[in-house]
Amino acid sequence: MRFFITKIVFFCFIGLGFNTLNAQNPNSVSYQFLSDALIVNENLNAFLLPQISTISYENGSLALSQRNAKKIFADVASISNLYQQNNAFKDVVFIEILVRNQNDNNFSLQLSQLQSFTQLEYVLVTYAYDICSNNQVNCIENNLRSKIVGDSSLTVLYRLDLPR
Repeated sequence: MRFFITKIVFFCFIGLGFNTLNAQNPNSVSYQFLSDALIVNENLNAFLLPQISTISYENGSLALSQRNAKKIFADVASISNLYQQNNAFKDVVFIEILVRNQNDNNFSLQLSQLQSFTQLEYVLVTYAYDICSNNQVNCIENNLRSKIVGDSSLTVLYRLDLPR
């Protein structure tokens, strides 16, 4: 009888452990709206400043490459460049993708193809047009969930950067 009770307790404990692991899914992408009012951590703030070492792609071509880059800036036409095996990507922590207009909004970012990015923590998608009108944050996030494909433990940030 004692053996039987021990077995039941053991299986209950194992079952709870699996439920906890599933609830915390370490490979789920988290989304966060980045607004001027949002106070972010010091590490993230550094990537929003122009002084950080950067690799930049524009219109599908390399525009700037600095040594030991921690950030990559790419427009939608340049996303395929991020899928290349490139040793320069190994220290990159932050990718910013610029979506200029509605035509650009048909992009897809395949997280499983970012194999050279061993340190990647953040992807920032900046919309240079009012994608959902009236800054509707839920609409933007729902749109992004269909654009960022794959599982990862990274954080996807998004913002509107509209011309004034």
